Amino acid sequence: MFDIARAWIQGRRDRKAVEAVYELLTVQALSPWFYDEIGVASSFTGRFDVAVLHAHFMFERLKSDASIPKRFSQKLFDCFMGNWDFALRESGVGDMSMSKHIKRVTQGFFGRASAYADAIAAADPDARRDALAEALTRNLNLGHLQDQQMGQLISYVVGLQRIFAECSSEALRSAQFELGKPEEIAQIGAEILGDA
Repeated sequence: MFDIARAWIQGRRDRKAVEAVYELLTVQALSPWFYDEIGVASSFTGRFDVAVLHAHFMFERLKSDASIPKRFSQKLFDCFMGNWDFALRESGVGDMSMSKHIKRVTQGFFGRASAYADAIAAADPDARRDALAEALTRNLNLGHLQDQQMGQLISYVVGLQRIFAECSSEALRSAQFELGKPEEIAQIGAEILGDA
């Protein structure tokens, strides 16, 4: 009986923490910087694309940490997809076509995440930068970007990775971390890349 109570309490804590992490990532993804400065379309698809960018690097960080249970990542993913399901319904998608739209959203998530993973895996720094630029251009529909804007976005991604890497396991699991302003994160990335 105590095991059941303990599991229920832990599940409730996990749920609150997952919702807090999701909110942190969502607030970051809605920053005007991505839409006003970088030029991502301020649309359902554009916001989804930026949300996936943040979620992917969060999931990669969680996956690399053996001290964080896999159930936490799964709950965060379920929360992510559940909220986009809700957003689709709010935008007027009916029940009859919902499964088709959710399938497309899920495939979109994994396709974009795979492109980021492949780009980051490139061994050579120049190849990594080129692959990341290609993935960002395709995933965020940014064919119109100037080199300076793409440089800022790549720096942002590198800075975001650094912030996640430096977060403790407990901070990640309890949402006790801050991401900061996108331009500040891009500055961190620029310093890492030697572009500052």
